[in-house]
Amino acid sequence: MDFSICGALLLALAVVDLSREERASGVRLIALAERLSYLRRFQPTMSSARAAELAEQADKARYAEAVSAYRALGGDELRAAALAALRERRA
Repeated sequence: MDFSICGALLLALAVVDLSREERASGVRLIALAERLSYLRRFQPTMSSARAAELAEQADKARYAEAVSAYRALGGDELRAAALAALRERRA
C-alpha cells in the first residue's frame, strides 16, 4: 500500500469535509494525511503548511489532539486508523 497516495486522497476528502463544515472529520483526515506523508509535489495546493493552516483554522485543539494521537502509530495502525476515519465519515 502506497501511503503517500492514500494520504493525498485523505487530504482531498479532508478539504471537502471542511468545505461542508464537517470540522471534526476534516481535521482528523488532515492529521492522518500528514502522518502518511502525502504527496506534496503540487504546490501550493498540496503544501503541508496550507493543510495545517486549514486544520488549525477549523479546530486547532482537535487538530493538535489528532496529530498527537497519530504520531506514534506504525504502518498497520495507521492503515487501521485511516479506515476507521473513512468509516466514521460515511456514517
